[in-house]
Amino acid sequence: MKLEAVIEISRGSRNKYEIDHETGALWLDRYLYTS
Repeated sequence: MKLEAVIEISRGSRNKYEIDHETGALWLDRYLYTS
């Protein structure tokens, strides 16, 4: 099964996403805090 998707991340978003290149999974890695 192959799935293609477009994921929109707002500019200035504090969420940091990572992709697992082996599985192709996209997940929330961490929340970036402001100082």
